Amino acid sequence: MNRRKFLIGSGAVIFSLKLSAASGLSGTNPKNDNKGQPESDLKNHYIAIGNYKDDANRVFMFISFDCPYCAQSWQGVGEWALKLPPPFKFVYVPVFGTPRKNVAGTAFYIVRELAPHRLPEFMSQAFSLASSRINNESYIEILYKMGFTKAQVEGAYASQITKRRVERAIKLTNNYRIDVTPSFGIAGRYMTHIDLANGDTRFLTNIVNRLITIEIERTFN
Repeated sequence: MNRRKFLIGSGAVIFSLKLSAASGLSGTNPKNDNKGQPESDLKNHYIAIGNYKDDANRVFMFISFDCPYCAQSWQGVGEWALKLPPPFKFVYVPVFGTPRKNVAGTAFYIVRELAPHRLPEFMSQAFSLASSRINNESYIEILYKMGFTKAQVEGAYASQITKRRVERAIKLTNNYRIDVTPSFGIAGRYMTHIDLANGDTRFLTNIVNRLITIEIERTFN
């Protein structure tokens, strides 16, 4: 299998179409002071964040449930991620930092603990709230609408597993220097987002695909 061509196939097409259908984001352009990037034409369009070996085979999509761009792209990116070859794995990471984000992210991990196969259902409902008047409790109400009992929700909230997952999400957000959503963290080495792609969703697609392909080649060569 030609690893360099892997992400130019059908999965990448899905990703590209979904991203291109989404609107742009506002945000900052972090300065890239890193040298020795894998390909010179990607310079200043991603940030080298180090080498976190525990994340070597992970592709993270950092999301916020009040982010319209995330709402439009998360499903398509998830479909695209099914094409990643083992041992690579795609993971959604909710961003914490404000009261609303904290509640939404915690609710995400409560579902992750109680019924991980229902996470897409939760995410769909949570993103649908972005265009309506909501309060922090709206995300908890989703859990009850999904049929979870108060005892289940409180038990999952109090569990050490949920606490560790929340801590892990916050650590990842810091490691990958996330200040714009959605952002993509790749293989413990790189981060990119729409602003680093000059607001061009197709270019963002290209950046993500190429960075992952570099790591696939590093793994299999």
